[in-house]
This record gives sequence, structure tokens and C-alpha cells, in this order.
Amino acid sequence: MPCRRRFFLPKHSGNRVAQQLDHYEGPTSARYERDVIVNNSVFWVAPADMAVFAFLQSRVFTNWISVVSSRMKSDFQISTGSVYNTFPFLSLDTAQRALITEMATAVVDARAQFPGMSLAQMYDRDGMPPKLRERHLQLDAELLRMYNLDPSINDYDLSTALFERYAAAVMANSETTSS
Repeated sequence: MPCRRRFFLPKHSGNRVAQQLDHYEGPTSARYERDVIVNNSVFWVAPADMAVFAFLQSRVFTNWISVVSSRMKSDFQISTGSVYNTFPFLSLDTAQRALITEMATAVVDARAQFPGMSLAQMYDRDGMPPKLRERHLQLDAELLRMYNLDPSINDYDLSTALFERYAAAVMANSETTSS
């Protein structure tokens, strides 16, 4: 059975544009037809659930991108090797997964209220619809709390916390592989 839920993560993202991750939920999606050809300007994340979507739409992931991605001019260049695969995802319990899934669904529902806007228009920092911004702020605050961080944390301290998690994961992995 083919995977029905896919996420498209752009390889290039303007530095003035917030999250532009798109989603595809199979043949019932309003945005895509059943058969989709993906070109080399996006990564296709599949299978993916709404918890993954929540992480990739978060301030936490955006901070990670801003620190570890390469650049073309001032635009982020996202890669699987240095950005996505190194991101310190949390291991979620059932309640946490349900909560951020619900919050990510609220983001998608808020997007659906603006069918005439492209993702670039929706995520323009100066033109983002207030309801969509509110849903993202709620999601960001909850994910930061799950990382045991204060939602008002500054970007420098957030980067530091993420690198500490990354270093711990690398150490744990090297201990596992050397045993």
C-alpha cells in the first residue's frame, strides 16, 4: 500500500519567510492530485505524521535551520544530511504526540481558511494572517515546554540547548555503536 501522507520540505527557503512546509494527504488533498512528481527543489518526507509536521513547522526547527544550514545569498539551503537528519527530535509519549498532533492540525486548518493565498504569502512575516500566527505561537510554546525550555527563550539560548541535545545524542549513539 503506498504511503498516503507526505510532507514536502523546500531545499531553499528565503530568510524573510517563516515555515513553508507543505503537506499532502493522498488523493483527497485539495492542493495536489493523486499522482505527484517531486522535483529536486524539495525533500519528500514519507511516511510522516502530524507530530513530525509539528516539529518541522516550529520555531525550534527554524532555529536549527538558521544555525546549521548552508546559505545561497541569504537564503537557507536545507539538506537531509546536515539539517533534517541531525535535528534533535524529541521522543514523545502518547499524550505529547496527541497534543502536538492536534496543534499541528490546527495550523493546517488555519491555512485552509486562506485558499487564495500561497504558502509564501501566508508565511510572509509582515503579511501572515493573525489566526495562523496565533496557531504557530501556540505550537511553538508547547514544543518549547516539551524541550523543558521557557517559551520566551531567546534564539541564542535555544541554539545552545539544541546543540546540547544533539551532542548528547551523538555521545549516546557512539557509546551504543562501540559496545
